[in-house]
Amino acid sequence: MAALIYRNLKLYFRNRMGAMMSLLGALITFFIYISFLKENLVQEWQKVANANQVLDAWMMGGILTIAGVTTAFGALGQLVSDREDNRYQDFRMTALKQ
Repeated sequence: MAALIYRNLKLYFRNRMGAMMSLLGALITFFIYISFLKENLVQEWQKVANANQVLDAWMMGGILTIAGVTTAFGALGQLVSDREDNRYQDFRMTALKQ
């Protein structure tokens, strides 16, 4: 199992454009929040105690979710590619070191 995980990580990071695109969505969201949205949201949430900290935590949760989802979709794309080319059956027949 460790060999399969190592292979998938190696394939994921070999495609530098795919790895950057999976992080690009989170970076765009972060910069839009810092540049435009933060001041407006803090003004709207004035009645909430510690609104700045609440909004920052909320935004970080969203950014981590976006990064996790795009990375998972990249991994599922590799799984589809492996099954399409019947590489998955090759892995099942090959004896991997544990």
